[in-house]
Amino acid sequence: MTATHFKRRSSSLFQNLILAAGGLTFGVALFLYAYLGNFSRYYADDYCLTSGLLKDGFWKTELGLYLSWSNRFADLPVLSLSELFGRSAIRAWPAIGIVLWVLALWWLFVQASRAIHLPVSVGLTLVISEILIFFTILEAPQLYQSIYWRIGLITYTLPMAFLAFLIGFIFNRAGKAPPGKVPLWGSMVCILLAFFAGGFSETYVALQTALLLLAWIGLWLGWKSKAKRTWLFLVGAALTGSLLALVVVVLAPGNAVRLSAIGTGRPPLPGLIRMAVTNAFLFIYISLKDNSFQNLLALLVPFLLVYGLFAREHSFPKLHPSLLAWALVLTPLVGTLLIIAICAPSAYGESSSPDARVLIEASFILVGAVFTEGALAGMSLSQLHLWAEEPAPRSLLVLTSCLFLLTALYPLYDARKTVTQIPIYRAHAASWDAHAAEIHTSLQQGIAVINLHDSQAKSFDVLSGLQEIGSDPNAWVNVCAAEFFGARSIAVNQPGH
Repeated sequence: MTATHFKRRSSSLFQNLILAAGGLTFGVALFLYAYLGNFSRYYADDYCLTSGLLKDGFWKTELGLYLSWSNRFADLPVLSLSELFGRSAIRAWPAIGIVLWVLALWWLFVQASRAIHLPVSVGLTLVISEILIFFTILEAPQLYQSIYWRIGLITYTLPMAFLAFLIGFIFNRAGKAPPGKVPLWGSMVCILLAFFAGGFSETYVALQTALLLLAWIGLWLGWKSKAKRTWLFLVGAALTGSLLALVVVVLAPGNAVRLSAIGTGRPPLPGLIRMAVTNAFLFIYISLKDNSFQNLLALLVPFLLVYGLFAREHSFPKLHPSLLAWALVLTPLVGTLLIIAICAPSAYGESSSPDARVLIEASFILVGAVFTEGALAGMSLSQLHLWAEEPAPRSLLVLTSCLFLLTALYPLYDARKTVTQIPIYRAHAASWDAHAAEIHTSLQQGIAVINLHDSQAKSFDVLSGLQEIGSDPNAWVNVCAAEFFGARSIAVNQPGH
């Protein structure tokens, strides 16, 4: 074995150890987040949608919601799939959502690296996916409603996995198609995927449409290649599906009913733009301020990882400095525009800022922008060695790797905090289970008007931030819960009982 071959083998082994350590620590933190989902239960809208399915069936419920309340035509099919596996399946949805999100991102990065011929290992793409999802969950403004409440997860978090899969599919088809050829069946799949995903929520379809539109404009203006026609057609097909979904969402008759019930008016166009921009910048400012250390890590981790790995890779191609400079400048601009798109539907429909659970999508965009800036900085630094035709100092590479391992310990610190939340979540679930058992016992005894007794009952749950069964049997949550359990009425600590 030659000295050069030995050095390359040792370097490869060292890189694999670095990736394994990073993948393990971030994986442990994500596993614990997924484990907390075991304590998820039915809350608020869960009662209404499930009872509607049981009472009227899928198609009548889907059409009724679209005509009289909700424009989200993709939520109910996924929720129906959940109900096929019984009511205990609701406990698995947080883990399913996190795993699907990580896998979809991993597949996207694998397809992207293959399509643009970037020498990135499968292990690196998996670690990057874990890092992005970890920091997104860590910085989520309302973690419970975005991850552990099934409706919030399906409406706002799950479609982000669909977005990653859609973009990965575009890279896959574009990378395999002959330059300039139009992949017809791939384009049809793009239309269908984008259309279905756009039905999860008005917030997500605005994000998806804005992203695809920016991508199409960027390809059209800034790329010269024989494959340009293929890319434009695929991205254009996805954009077409997203626009169709946007039309279906905007024209839903239920929008007027819902807005009337909320009692808010739509601002004029200048006011709408001003409100969306203001809310977006407020979110960015508050997130960067309140999560300053976490965002510093989200910048530092990819910087150390990318520089530490690619400065060792002598076969890595030389990239034009102008390309890296454009990427560094455009990343925060594109991220800001996408966050504005996320804030626009709430400004348009409710004249307000988005609910906290909605902003997990904005958190992902912000984390992605910060992460990309760090990765680009690390790439730029590693490129300096290539352009100067000098090997990176071994001592600097060792120091970089050690710093990465040090920053990769933070997920374990966060995992300790998650462990301390387990008793709280367990008690939260136990309270729900006790109420459910009391309801079932009453029904078995022929008691249809049920009054639950709870000395600490609250109509607004502190942990979840969701409205729960209260003392008024005519409140909407109580009515839906009664239909869900099969009772005539349900209340907690109703006076006179």
